[in-house]
Amino acid sequence: MEQSRLAAAAAKARAAMLEFGRRTVRRASETADPPGLPDRDTVKIQGLQARADLNGLFASVLNLPIRSDGRIGVKVCASEERVWIRRENTVPLTRE
Repeated sequence: MEQSRLAAAAAKARAAMLEFGRRTVRRASETADPPGLPDRDTVKIQGLQARADLNGLFASVLNLPIRSDGRIGVKVCASEERVWIRRENTVPLTRE
């Protein structure tokens, strides 16, 4: 019973990740972490036009290859939504 529930949850998680990564991305070997934006760094989103509702929110950079159009994957902290945005629409938070 418990195993089937775990298997269903794992299948659902795999399907969600496949859906998120469906668009064409560069091969991982051809990409490097964006300068100043290592995996899981927190950034502030700014300057979006199509998704202006995300401006001013914080997001975590995801460990995904950069897309062929140069966008990076981030997970919005407030909603857990995963979106692709341009690096220039992020401001890295400084650590003190």
